[in-house]
Amino acid sequence: MPPPSATSTAPEPSVKLTVYTEKSDGSGPLAGQPGPANSTASTAKVMISSEPSGGDIYVDGNFMGNTPSLVELSAGSHTVRVQAKGQKPWNRTVNLTAGSKVTLQAALDAEE
Repeated sequence: MPPPSATSTAPEPSVKLTVYTEKSDGSGPLAGQPGPANSTASTAKVMISSEPSGGDIYVDGNFMGNTPSLVELSAGSHTVRVQAKGQKPWNRTVNLTAGSKVTLQAALDAEE
C-alpha cells in the first residue's frame, strides 16, 4: 500500500457551459434546442416612443438608441430620459419586474 500523501488535492470544480444557437434570422433557438432558461427571468422589455418621434433614449445615463425602440433592461429601478433638439427633456423613473412588458410614451414639449 502506498504511503499517505503529505498534500491532498481536491478535485477541480466542474463548469457546465451551455451554448444556444440562434436561427440566422434572429427569431430564436434552433428547433430541438432549448432557449436560455433565464432570458426573461431577470429582464423586462420596455417599448419607448415619443412625440415627436426620433428622440434620443438614455437609460441610467447610457444612450440606448432613438424612439421608437424596444429596449430589454434588467429588473429593478431605472431612469429613462428622452430628449430631442429643440424639445424639453422627458424623464421617468421606472421600477421593472422580471418578465414584464412596459410601454413608455414621452410627450416632448418645445423649449421656450
